[in-house]
Amino acid sequence: MLWWRYNGCMAHTLDINSGTTAELILFCRTGESYFPYQPSSESNMNPKTVGVPLFNGSNDFTVKVVYSYESQCLRFKMKIAQEYDQTFSYKILNHGGGAF
Repeated sequence: MLWWRYNGCMAHTLDINSGTTAELILFCRTGESYFPYQPSSESNMNPKTVGVPLFNGSNDFTVKVVYSYESQCLRFKMKIAQEYDQTFSYKILNHGGGAF
């Protein structure tokens, strides 16, 4: 399940009006591992850290966002790489990337 930050709250479904933005949060890191982001609650953005799957090293993922009342979807591939200095970087294939 994907989580969006919109107007200071977290939601896994939302309506984004024209001219407004929302942030899609995919992963968080802890030490040498990372995990899919899930908030503690809709009003508490701190990540849930108990009972979540942990990943180590480099992995490939496919992200799927369904929109327009489930009539369309956006699907993209991303790669998370663990660097030699133990930091993580992400790359959205055919697009940009960053570090976390």
